[in-house]
Amino acid sequence: MPNNNQQAVQLEIENRDEVNIASLTRLSLFGRLDVERNHDLLAHCSQREVEAGDIILQRGMVNDRIYVILEGRLSIHLQEDDFALAVLRQGETVGEMSIIGDQPTSAIVKAQTRALLLEIPRKSFWGFIDRDPSFARQLLELFARRLLNVTNVVFYSRQMQEKYRRESYADPLTDLYNLRWLNETLPFEMSRCVVCNRPLSLLALCVDGFGEYNATWGHSTADETLRELATAIEVELRTLDMAARCEGAEIMAILSGADVNEAERVAHRLRGASNRLCDPQRNSDPMPEFTVSIGVAEMVPGDYAEMLMARTSAALERAREQGGGATSR
Repeated sequence: MPNNNQQAVQLEIENRDEVNIASLTRLSLFGRLDVERNHDLLAHCSQREVEAGDIILQRGMVNDRIYVILEGRLSIHLQEDDFALAVLRQGETVGEMSIIGDQPTSAIVKAQTRALLLEIPRKSFWGFIDRDPSFARQLLELFARRLLNVTNVVFYSRQMQEKYRRESYADPLTDLYNLRWLNETLPFEMSRCVVCNRPLSLLALCVDGFGEYNATWGHSTADETLRELATAIEVELRTLDMAARCEGAEIMAILSGADVNEAERVAHRLRGASNRLCDPQRNSDPMPEFTVSIGVAEMVPGDYAEMLMARTSAALERAREQGGGATSR
């Protein structure tokens, strides 16, 4: 015969369970559930308290129950230290997809705050669905809302990743690519042209005497000159050509499919574009006069990126030695 303490504990459990069952009707998932009709299934359910940071489900584990959030918040992650794909609140569920699909869990679920959960065993879960179509409909609505939320999170994450990727490869002054991008992209483009049996040339352009130009006209004017020059270069380059600012006033362009003769024709167009920036008759807001030197080099068999860049820089230096405003190969 149980003593008074045992009776008190049993009464406390019964009262607590009774309150939990009654509170289920306030949750959307159980809003239309006939508690009396499903009392035998609810009797097999239990509640579980978890602290913030506790793991509820591990990715890849075999799961035999679903969890309904009675209080608090849970979060879903692909990796434990990764950002939350979704945050679940009161009335939402986890674990049901692994039961429905009869597959190991596909994500990590952990408590974002202290939480109170209702554990529904597999047998009771299927029992609710078999007995009460409204339970199944509410469950589908929860799935749809969660899927939409996860889709939005993933889309936003992809957008931010692409934004950070672009920023990591962009030169902040000219909005051209930067040297990091050039070092990563040039080997790939060279390999692609080798496979396709197409030529590739590299073009290097630099404002002559840019240090003196900067000292004479000031940083603001010099920066604006580089921005305008970069815009003019992008306009004059062919569709497949890509330009990057390397350092100072030097810009390199990858000319896929162009031999050295075609590269020189591109260089001629770029020089014409730079001249128009300084011509008061062709530009309503001309820049202070400057010239550009251009070096070009074509990829040869057995070439690699560093060799091609070195030969192009050497060609640029030869153009400078001619007094500026020239092109050399």
